[in-house]
Amino acid sequence: MKIITAIGNPYINEKLRTFENCQVEGKDIQYQDGIIEVLEEKKDIDIAIISNSLPEEYNFYILINKIKMLKEDIEIIVFLKEKNEDIEIFLNSKKIYKIYYLDNQNYEMFFSKFNTGKDNSNLEISREIDQFKNIILNREKDTKNDYKINSFKKVKLTQKRIYKKIKNEKRISNIEENCKTVVVTGSFGAGKSMVSSVLANVIGLQNKKVLLIDFDIFNSSINTIFGINKYPRNYKKLNFESLITKISNNLDVICPTDTFFSENSIIRNDEINKIFKILKEKYEFIVIDTSSNMHYKFVKTILSKGDKIIFLVEPNLSEIKKSNNLLEIFLEDFNIDVDKIKIVFNKVNKYQIAEVVLEELFSDFEIIGKINYDEKYNLLINKNMCKNIDSSNYEKIFEILNN
Repeated sequence: MKIITAIGNPYINEKLRTFENCQVEGKDIQYQDGIIEVLEEKKDIDIAIISNSLPEEYNFYILINKIKMLKEDIEIIVFLKEKNEDIEIFLNSKKIYKIYYLDNQNYEMFFSKFNTGKDNSNLEISREIDQFKNIILNREKDTKNDYKINSFKKVKLTQKRIYKKIKNEKRISNIEENCKTVVVTGSFGAGKSMVSSVLANVIGLQNKKVLLIDFDIFNSSINTIFGINKYPRNYKKLNFESLITKISNNLDVICPTDTFFSENSIIRNDEINKIFKILKEKYEFIVIDTSSNMHYKFVKTILSKGDKIIFLVEPNLSEIKKSNNLLEIFLEDFNIDVDKIKIVFNKVNKYQIAEVVLEELFSDFEIIGKINYDEKYNLLINKNMCKNIDSSNYEKIFEILNN
């Protein structure tokens, strides 16, 4: 295998030359552009061992991106001049897990692993997963949220306990429900309204009669996305059926759900039960966009009505921390069946946390899809062109929900 080093120190370059099956190209590179120049000239380099200690022509993140653009499948091993959590997270997003530091102990650790000839990637990934867990669990939570997650072990044990309890206590209904209810939830800014809107539109295109309900009473935006009046012309107070707006042959929308609530934002359970009983007789699917504020009592009621709950997670460190806090509330305080919760990664982009790490962090839940970030979202929303958004990822999610 052909290797280049760019550490700013010839030690690693010289020692690698003593290993069998290592063809070290040239001397240790002393500047960033030197790496790019070598890779442009030699297309068969297998491994690049680099450091962020080199004099900067440009930001280290840009250097990594340039290397990946020149040779996507190259293995990159990084030596950092000091511990840097932000850089490590970025490197993980690029599927770079072999990260060391510029000191003698790390040099020997690197040579020990490198000289075995074995693939240590799984070991490195496990190390990164543990680091992510520690970062998520040890950082202070937002002061606005009263709940705190203490450990992943606690969450997993709680899930199993609640799951068993619910399974034992679940009542078997003699009435077959033909209508499927899907609740879309997640932390603030996760993209609930957009995902709810596009998903409902996609379901309608599958020749299913679908109703989209906006239960996010204080951040209502479904009407804006579809370019419709919040209150239909035939609207009659406290008559929920008059609130239905027809979008297409198979898609209807209810937006002003604030009319169901009292001045204290409370709605009686028997009222919700009555409304859903009537709606389930008319539709094959009901998609509900709900609030991310767990202090509203109606949120628990709405979540309990869902046959399946799509929990949106934006795959970055800050949002994962928020997501775990919410999931603990769902499982411990709301007693939601863990089987109901389906994880969807939203706003996926090239800087996301590596998929293998995400899968481990959310291993107790079923992951049913991912939705790529699209820069055209704002343009399409502003022009009320929700239907023009790429629906391929949503169609895969629908197939799972429909089973």
